[in-house]
Amino acid sequence: MRDKPESTLGILLSVLPSPFSARPPQPADLDQVAEVVSAAELADIGEAMATKEDIAAAWAQPSFDLDRDARVIEANGRIVAAAETFRTRAEASIHPEQRGVGLGTWLLSWIEECGRAKGELRTRQTVLDRDVRAMAMLREHGYDVGYVSWILEIAFDERPLEPRTPEGIEIRGFVPGQDDREVHRVIEDAFNEWADREPSSFEDWQAMLTRRLVFDPGLLDLAV
Repeated sequence: MRDKPESTLGILLSVLPSPFSARPPQPADLDQVAEVVSAAELADIGEAMATKEDIAAAWAQPSFDLDRDARVIEANGRIVAAAETFRTRAEASIHPEQRGVGLGTWLLSWIEECGRAKGELRTRQTVLDRDVRAMAMLREHGYDVGYVSWILEIAFDERPLEPRTPEGIEIRGFVPGQDDREVHRVIEDAFNEWADREPSSFEDWQAMLTRRLVFDPGLLDLAV
């Protein structure tokens, strides 16, 4: 969802309810943040999709600054909510046991203030459509739907047939250190067809994909 440019929410809300406090996360907080994100997804869609590796990759992007671009909320020494911003996009997760006490509203104010500090003219919030509480809060504060993304899945009863490539096209595996920049260029060219997409640098792309500890080059095929 995207927000209206002139929001005063960050000015109106600046204090967390007791006993909660907010701070920038540290690398050592990764496990707790991943637990909060997983718990939120389980409550909203019945499945934990984001992994600890996803969060670690996002934090490892050179253009991402933990002190500037992320916050965690904790109570009694335990992290119960987390949020991060990246350029104009933002995401927040709140543990299901701590919802309805004002943490989401506080995080929204921080996200907007963070965007203003970086000179962003708008903020896009990524939310699950089943999180009706978050959807209602965002609409109440002037947000509207910008884009809708779908996660598609298919179950095969048998092994699919081997694909036939057009004449002159060869399918081969990704070669680390050789194909990286060409793959990044192709992906950027394809997605930059969206008029307002923010390009990703090669270094940020590496952090999100090829430099992950769990990256498997064998799962990336190229058409050449």
